[in-house]
Amino acid sequence: MVEPVWKTPAGKIDTIEERQLYSFQLLAEDADSTALTYSKIAGTLPSGIELTTAGELRGVPFEVATRSLYSFVIRVSDGTNIADRTFSLQVQGADAPRFVTASGTLDMSDST
Repeated sequence: MVEPVWKTPAGKIDTIEERQLYSFQLLAEDADSTALTYSKIAGTLPSGIELTTAGELRGVPFEVATRSLYSFVIRVSDGTNIADRTFSLQVQGADAPRFVTASGTLDMSDST
């Protein structure tokens, strides 16, 4: 029996936008063609993102105040053997300011 082999490279997977649907499939292979299951064993996924047992990261990341990096360890298992890998996702935040004053020239004629 051989342990599963990761195909998805370790490290930063993606930079994603807050409040927008996201999906990414993690990939590993097993020489015995045994069904693989995936689980998060350490770290933190962005709020709103989940990992399925089939290895899909999916969901809608919650709004963040600033750009935030989330690191986590995923374990893939064939039921007997395991392989772990560390990944990260960055969620874009800090929305651009919204101007509520109409564009144009301000009337400064009565300013002192």
